[in-house]
Amino acid sequence: MKNIDEKILMAEEEIKQLQNKRKKLISQQKQEERKKRDRLQHSQVNGHTF
Repeated sequence: MKNIDEKILMAEEEIKQLQNKRKKLISQQKQEERKKRDRLQHSQVNGHTF
């Protein structure tokens, strides 16, 4: 019985780690999109195009 409980705990820990990794990647993606948008707005203001 303990073996199954240990597996459950390990799986729950793995899920937590993956959820944190997902949050981090989503945050990184949003930040990169923001940078692109800011660069694009900046270039449009200065008359440059990419």
